[in-house]
Amino acid sequence: MKYFAYIIFSLLYLQLFSQDIVKPLKKNELVEKHHNVQINDPYRYSENLNDTSVINWINQNNTQTTNYFKKIEGEKKLINRILQSYEKKDSDISSTIITANNLYFYLKTDPKENYSKLFYKEGKNGKEILVFDPKSYRVNDSIKYTINHISPCWAGEKIALGITENDKEFSNVIVIDVKSRVIIFETDKKSWPGALGGVKWNANCNGIYYTHVPVTDKIKKGYLFNTEATYFDIENNEEKTILFSKSNNPNISFKEEDFPLLYFDYHENQHIIGTIAGVAKYRDAYVASLKEVSKNKKDWKPLFKISDKVRRFFLLKDELIYLTAKDASNFKICKTSIHKPDFTNPDILVPEYTEEIITSFAITTDGIYFVKVKNGVEAKLMFLDNTGVLKQIDLPVKAGSISLQTKSPTKSDLWITIEGWANNSTKYFYDIESKSFTLEKETSELKQKDVIVEEVLVQSHDGKEIPLSLIYKKGFKKDGSCPLFITAYGAYGQSIKPRSTVLTSNWIDEGGVYAVAHVRGGGEKGYEWHMDGQKLNKSNSWKDLISCVKYLQKQDYTNPKKTVAWGASAGGITVGRAVLEEPNLFSAVIITSGTLNTLRSEFAPNGKNNVKEFGTVKNIEEFKSLLAMDSYHNLKKNTSYPAFLVTTGFNDARVASWQSTKFIARLKEYSISNKPILFAVDFESGHGRENSKRKTLTKIARRIAFALSQTGHPDYQPKE
Repeated sequence: MKYFAYIIFSLLYLQLFSQDIVKPLKKNELVEKHHNVQINDPYRYSENLNDTSVINWINQNNTQTTNYFKKIEGEKKLINRILQSYEKKDSDISSTIITANNLYFYLKTDPKENYSKLFYKEGKNGKEILVFDPKSYRVNDSIKYTINHISPCWAGEKIALGITENDKEFSNVIVIDVKSRVIIFETDKKSWPGALGGVKWNANCNGIYYTHVPVTDKIKKGYLFNTEATYFDIENNEEKTILFSKSNNPNISFKEEDFPLLYFDYHENQHIIGTIAGVAKYRDAYVASLKEVSKNKKDWKPLFKISDKVRRFFLLKDELIYLTAKDASNFKICKTSIHKPDFTNPDILVPEYTEEIITSFAITTDGIYFVKVKNGVEAKLMFLDNTGVLKQIDLPVKAGSISLQTKSPTKSDLWITIEGWANNSTKYFYDIESKSFTLEKETSELKQKDVIVEEVLVQSHDGKEIPLSLIYKKGFKKDGSCPLFITAYGAYGQSIKPRSTVLTSNWIDEGGVYAVAHVRGGGEKGYEWHMDGQKLNKSNSWKDLISCVKYLQKQDYTNPKKTVAWGASAGGITVGRAVLEEPNLFSAVIITSGTLNTLRSEFAPNGKNNVKEFGTVKNIEEFKSLLAMDSYHNLKKNTSYPAFLVTTGFNDARVASWQSTKFIARLKEYSISNKPILFAVDFESGHGRENSKRKTLTKIARRIAFALSQTGHPDYQPKE
């Protein structure tokens, strides 16, 4: 009888928990050689996104991950708390654009509706008028549409919108007559506004420019290749005219993976600029007369080259004002004529600083405003007036980062948005006459009470000092017992800018320390800082992170059993390799849409563009570096790895989702720690940029819950 009861209990137990067991992904042995180095890649076949066995395996992992979190009571409460807090907020206002004639256009999201509508008003205090609700778009095809880009014409009588479906980044473009709120133009020639510059208007507001992406299905041949900078005649409802592309300009050395972009940022300009872009910050540029281009003449003349290291630029009639790292690692602002361009000996408007980097600038009728930043976390606002006098402008609050917005180079109006680790995002209008700021908007994501911010410098493996930001609540004790959530990026010259977030506030509310390691490869300390974490120097990125983690553990901020690392996108390289190199430093790892298989990255959609940042397997030295930074290929058998939560979006156009699939398959095969290895793929998401607010907040809550479950928090332990 006891034996029979035992059998019944065992069967019930297996039925209840078999859903948490995921069988290993099958292996198809594949061995290839690169530069006499043997590479074993048994999960290569999973790069085929049509393989049903892989899709089934992913679905099993999704079920396992869902069931894991169902057992954590604290996660449900956390999600509810975050969503309830969001729903109590005022509507989110974003993407505000102010025209020269003082029309305000913006997206507004009611927390209870969970999607954005387009509004406008005449002046800051004008009556709010609804222009477009995406629910009214194609109401019969049962697809969820959202607005992912807005671009009003110069006078504001028309506005172009990017309309995307199901959280994808690619969008149709429509044009609306603002007064009548009627769609007057529509094309399904896809744009990618989040990556390729959005929509620009011509001088007369009867035509638009944008980069068309012919193939947006990642499974089809030619995906993201041979894109075209195009013009659409709105007035005559004409199809596209290709102005700048590989096919249209055979005399220009386009590659199939290059993105041609057009810049027309001031309606009085008589010229337009075209650049050949990838994911790199520096590019070749050409200039053409609008008169000639309008006749479809291929009259593009060279303007600047990649070697001129132009980071940002603005064409004001015949003068190009630009930010450059050429002979200035911390950047300088220069000026040159487009008719006789001289990037070797330009007019230097603002020379390079020694301790700070110049990150951005904006032009008004009074002069040039620009932002300089120290160590990526301490921002100041500067002003160069038309007489050449340079001065610092006193800010109303301390700034970690500053963004600039103007109406027009012929107007005085300036708005700045200030953010910080413990500051609400605040937008101010600056009055140059009274030299005063007026608060226009405040957005709170972080509870402000008793928040402490520390900025320290940590010595890395080679003696370089790495900026490290720490955020925690007052009363924190340095006894090694607190959970640490540390993140790093380190690629493309991009900085992690100080800003308050839902993740930060909820993590420190649970008693944890939130840390940001500003590792090399990012842009926090200028051009050389980026180069020191690129290609052959990439190992500096993860060694910098390791040094920061060791410092925090040595200084008793935390201990290895309480340390969680998070990396997203290219930050997957930094975090993935740091953890694989020193797994004993970490309790858990979270990787979101991560780059984890760099040896194969250049063969993925948009992969050829990443060669500029990481290298190519065709070059022996770069191949060695790619192999060193590849987390998938650096996993070791019979190793005790930390717990992992890896998530990705199936429709990701930036980092192929199969990189995460391959990494998880091998990690599950090799790890002997018996710690959770969770994998979740969102089949209705991409890189995460187009996710709804609710989806984003839910995913943030899941990261926090997983981290707390692996660092011993009693409210977040899985219960059977």
